[in-house]
Amino acid sequence: MQSITTHPSPASRASAAPQTPGFFSSPLFFRIHLALTAVLMVALLALGVLAAAGQLHFGKLTPADAATAEDPAAPKAEEKEKPKEGRYQIEMVDDSRAAVALSLTGLDVAAREVWVFRYKGGFVQCQLSSDSAPPEEKPGAPVNVPPHWKMLRGDKSLQTGKPEHVNREGYLVLIGTSSRIEDDVIAVQPTLGSVFAAAGPGGPLSSLVPYSREVWRRCGYLLFVSARPLPGREGLGFDYPHVPSAHLLEVHSPFVDYDPPYYAEPTRIEAGKDLEAGKEITILERKRGYSTIRLQARFLTDEEVAEKAE
Repeated sequence: MQSITTHPSPASRASAAPQTPGFFSSPLFFRIHLALTAVLMVALLALGVLAAAGQLHFGKLTPADAATAEDPAAPKAEEKEKPKEGRYQIEMVDDSRAAVALSLTGLDVAAREVWVFRYKGGFVQCQLSSDSAPPEEKPGAPVNVPPHWKMLRGDKSLQTGKPEHVNREGYLVLIGTSSRIEDDVIAVQPTLGSVFAAAGPGGPLSSLVPYSREVWRRCGYLLFVSARPLPGREGLGFDYPHVPSAHLLEVHSPFVDYDPPYYAEPTRIEAGKDLEAGKEITILERKRGYSTIRLQARFLTDEEVAEKAE
């Protein structure tokens, strides 16, 4: 049985009208995206080339760099601040093997520390001292190396006093040895009465903290000085001393911290490349316990050399 109706039949999906595509799916968007990507890749490649060539810098220019950028021929600040180099120079040498010019072959000491300085300009005299001494005693006299200049006597070239004949170069070597307990002097000398007194330095109460006492140690130091003519020149040279001998310096320190490593003690090193002859300079000052060990150096003037060579 068939029924007849007047309602229109629903439209089929296949016959639906086509929709207009959006901007992000249009060919124009893809072209723009491709162009921007290519520009970005070219910019990154240019940055990489500048960085590889060292032409890429970030931050503000310093006044010195700004002046150099404006005038490439202008000297840099580091070149302006470079210290002046004169005739008389002393500098510390990091590698102690550079002191092979000294006759140290066969030297066997319990070295605690080694300090090596290189110098040039003239003859040098060193002075080693300590600022400490046991109670009721004065600090010992400084040690001079070399102690005299007899080796210069009779040298005709040095008697002229001319810089080309007086100029020398060489090494200053200071070797500190480990101290020995048998060489120490105890600061507190208890008397017989103090041994029986409770509060005396040798009594029971004092013995509760025996490590609080202080000692004066006689520490050995070996000091060597060498002198050689400048390359291409002839003249007198020497190593002093010929036979190594230790100079005993008094060092004040607490007994409990008997002999700490040398690198744990404050040290001040001074050198220069434009020093003045006849003027003493402290090239090494270091603490050992409560004491201060000083190594000073002084260049002889040309007139002094000529006088000592007569």
